[in-house]
Amino acid sequence: MLGTFVGWMGAIVTSGRAARGGDPSIRSLALPAVVGGLGAGLGLGLGGLMFMPVAAGAGFVLSLVVLALVVLARKG
Repeated sequence: MLGTFVGWMGAIVTSGRAARGGDPSIRSLALPAVVGGLGAGLGLGLGGLMFMPVAAGAGFVLSLVVLALVVLARKG
């Protein structure tokens, strides 16, 4: 279910960026999500709050959710 959710959120971000005339390349789309995942993984994992893989996955998903909400807010 997580894979489907992440794919759906990624599709929303990709289509929103393409609709605004932005760069829909893999590099420009993946950078914010990867940075968010690494940031949350290091922050929560090294802080002892979660296991590192769980924290990185949570950061990745939360980054995509935030980006998707931004795209949806701009369409409305």
